[in-house]
Amino acid sequence: MVSSNLTSFVGGRGARPRDQQAAGFDELVGLVARRMHAPVGILVLPDLARPGQISIATHGLPNPETDAETRTFGTQLHDLIRRSLRPLILSDSRMQSDFGALPLVRSSRCLAFLGVPVLDSQSRMIGALCLAHHEPHHWSEADLDALRDFATIVGREMRQRRLTTDQSGEISMLRQRLERERLHNFQREAIFQAM
Repeated sequence: MVSSNLTSFVGGRGARPRDQQAAGFDELVGLVARRMHAPVGILVLPDLARPGQISIATHGLPNPETDAETRTFGTQLHDLIRRSLRPLILSDSRMQSDFGALPLVRSSRCLAFLGVPVLDSQSRMIGALCLAHHEPHHWSEADLDALRDFATIVGREMRQRRLTTDQSGEISMLRQRLERERLHNFQREAIFQAM
């Protein structure tokens, strides 16, 4: 019998009642992690369905909706990359005492990190994509290039999703306006017929 705790850990998946966007990206994060032979992958993005909130997709970590440490890890990782605005490349975080002391390193039990910003169409950072190992790991230039390529794909997907969300909003507003006009016309017609 599989415990519910284990089920929520595998692949970072599990029930995501609030964060459907992350559920959609979990598979991509898993693909990136497997392709790059990393046991942990995490993607932090703005949540298009919940303005002001972040969306965290994971692989090899517990579900961020049910695990506060994973959510903290993702938030701190995103902030770290946002502050530096350059890739995060650490083969062994124990070699950098300032980094090794961060709660994200202690809570994830990861020692090696490779992270890159996810950029929008104006080259502004909107998120972060990161891989991690539980043991020291040397990241090659090819690893960095590959992760940047994956981040570019994620950025394009987010642009497409944002466009779709914007178009859905516009269609909804047009439908509401049409319904108001239809109701207004119906009321005018009723008044005219009553005269």
